[in-house]
Amino acid sequence: MSEAARNFRVGLFVFAGMIAVGSCAVILGGEGMFAPRIRFESYFDEAVTGLDVGSAVRYRGVKIGVVKSIGMLED
Repeated sequence: MSEAARNFRVGLFVFAGMIAVGSCAVILGGEGMFAPRIRFESYFDEAVTGLDVGSAVRYRGVKIGVVKSIGMLED
């Protein structure tokens, strides 16, 4: 086998390995990438403490989401 053919095969193998590692990272890292998203809004008429953007939203101890934004409403 010539040196050019061997270099081509090694390059092809490295490229395929990079594609495989990249696709695994996307599949494993994007846990909710294809999950349906539901938006909920809550309104409070009194002070709420401990609520920050990025805080976990839990239901019966199970994380079901995160706080995306906090805003104020006019009456």
